[in-house]
Amino acid sequence: MFKKVYETAAVAKVGREGLVKTTDGQLSLNLGFPKAMGGSHSDRLNPEQLFAAGYASCFSQAVFAVSKKLGHDLKEAPIEVTVQLHVQEEPMAFELRVGISLTVDLPEAKAKELMKLSHETCPYSKLAKPSQIIWLKVNGMDVPY
Repeated sequence: MFKKVYETAAVAKVGREGLVKTTDGQLSLNLGFPKAMGGSHSDRLNPEQLFAAGYASCFSQAVFAVSKKLGHDLKEAPIEVTVQLHVQEEPMAFELRVGISLTVDLPEAKAKELMKLSHETCPYSKLAKPSQIIWLKVNGMDVPY
């Protein structure tokens, strides 16, 4: 049985072009549409960037937790999470799709096992539908999921 160990909340009042802040006051950002979506605020972050950053840091922690269980002594394991926003006109719908890449100094079989188990462990990955994961890669190689 899971037990809650942390909770946080954030508030956005006017969508993608306004202020978003956490209720504890630790984060306060003005968001903006990226230029690729017709925005004019290239100096502002957008929700997809925040999601990618959160996913990458969460997945990185999963990699270190799993690697410790497997007996690997990793000093670093860079994770790159690519987030794509997809839109459907009729009926109107939006969807995020993600690709996750890990670079790690392990033999191929062990690296792929680490990637697969980390994906199964990461809370962000558990939220994603299988159709939203567009790739898992370790050291440039595809990992089945």
